[in-house]
Amino acid sequence: MKRLWPLWIVLSRAVLTAVFVGAAVAKINDPAAFALSVFRYRLLPSAAVNAVALFLPFVELLCGALLVAGRGRMRAAAALLVSGMLLVFTAAIALNLLRGIDIACGCFTTDPAAGTAGGWNILRNLALLLPAVSVLLDSLRSPSSRPRRPQRFFCPGGRFAKAWQKSPVFAEPWQKRKTARRKICRCLANFAVFCQTLANFPKSARFEFPVASRGVSG
Repeated sequence: MKRLWPLWIVLSRAVLTAVFVGAAVAKINDPAAFALSVFRYRLLPSAAVNAVALFLPFVELLCGALLVAGRGRMRAAAALLVSGMLLVFTAAIALNLLRGIDIACGCFTTDPAAGTAGGWNILRNLALLLPAVSVLLDSLRSPSSRPRRPQRFFCPGGRFAKAWQKSPVFAEPWQKRKTARRKICRCLANFAVFCQTLANFPKSARFEFPVASRGVSG
């Protein structure tokens, strides 16, 4: 079983990437039709339909790319989002079946005549949920997703002590944070100088837009 686990993870990542990237491309090509598909579910307010139709395909595309190219926490986050989206899609289809609403799924095509959403769509999403959870668990177990623990060294006295000050594990992040704070302070100071210079800029040298460009007639 342990020998087949890496192969199962590779196949799961490939299948999920193909499914979500293919679904995202179809929705990105025709956002208006996908917005209509989202509206037919009658689950979201009208003001949120367009926002979901615009951003959801790109979230699917990003998750599909991270499942292949991501490592550690990035891959785990993508797998978690994929699992959440599968659960939401399954719940939406099941709710519409209970309400008797006969509409197309809108998963891989935005054509309303492609077929009605039914029990097959629920089974497919639940089947895809298994590899998504597997990738999530495998990504959380990977060394790159685990926080670095304090290293210990053997003291001459015969005791183990934490290398809080001498270990580079803690020295390097501290130096990076210190350097980042200095850069932020320097940028804020430069921005303040720029604003003060702009406020003291002579009015005679400022550029005035033509009247026609402001939309004023006459």
